[in-house]
Amino acid sequence: MYGIYRVSKDVEKKEKRKKIAKEKREKSSEATEESEEAAGEKEGELPPDQEIFLKMIDTFFSMSVIDIESTLRKACRKVCMDASVSKEDRVKRAKGLEFIGVIYKKHGSKTSEGLNVLKDKMKGEMQQAQAQQEAARQYNNSN
Repeated sequence: MYGIYRVSKDVEKKEKRKKIAKEKREKSSEATEESEEAAGEKEGELPPDQEIFLKMIDTFFSMSVIDIESTLRKACRKVCMDASVSKEDRVKRAKGLEFIGVIYKKHGSKTSEGLNVLKDKMKGEMQQAQAQQEAARQYNNSN
């Protein structure tokens, strides 16, 4: 339960930071913003429903990371504390887990990097879907 609470607090903090940054950008570029609004939607800015979707992805990704870490921690504890095997075998298991951990750490990436890759893929898919919907609308309007 603590993990979900931590994730929700992290998301709240991110949202607060984003809101503050957005307000600063709005204050510094009011004139530019008006001309861009007249021209249409700003490039690179996502519609609100897509922003919400990406925030949900962020939350679910963080929850998954916490769940995986918890499961891994429990599994390691069971492997290293198994009373049905000798102490020497438990030491060998612990060394094996350490060896595997070194490999994962060497070839792994940070959580934020993985999340950014996922978000970039999702943004690309959403933009592609929008383009397809727009093309379908234009086709339907021309007929």
